[in-house]
Amino acid sequence: PSAHVTVLSGELGDAADASDNAYHVLVAPVGGAGATLDGFVVEGGHADGRAIDGLGGGLLARQTKGSTLVVRDVVFRANRAAHGGACAVRDLARARFERVVFSDNRADARARDGGAGGALFVSALRGGRADAVNITDCVFERNVAARYGGAAYLDYGGRLAIAGATNFSRNLAGVH
Repeated sequence: PSAHVTVLSGELGDAADASDNAYHVLVAPVGGAGATLDGFVVEGGHADGRAIDGLGGGLLARQTKGSTLVVRDVVFRANRAAHGGACAVRDLARARFERVVFSDNRADARARDGGAGGALFVSALRGGRADAVNITDCVFERNVAARYGGAAYLDYGGRLAIAGATNFSRNLAGVH
């Protein structure tokens, strides 16, 4: 995406105030057909709400019903959430990330929960066991989680398959 950068931003109001940003920059709809997100920069999501609105500041993918969401050549940067600062994949969703950069995303702690998966949060909360989320040739750098999984956190049967030249660098967890 470097020649003609297209930025999808959650910034809605005052640039100095993240609390007025969108909970999610992108949402893969419940029961939606497979889709491909290719060549964008996704930034400024701020999922600081309750329940589902606390997941995936950049992207929330849920219950894709047998289809697979493909995310390719995308940069997720400067997104925040209670869980999965950049992305949350849950409830039997399927996702494949190829040549994606996750940088400077954050999972913040709240009163009794939150703070897991600075870049990525994968959960199979409904149904017990998720299809694997596939990560190929991706970069996870400078992501921070207040509690667990600076780069990624797997919860309730969430599975992650990593391939290719995926690189993890300077991700931190347990930073309040």
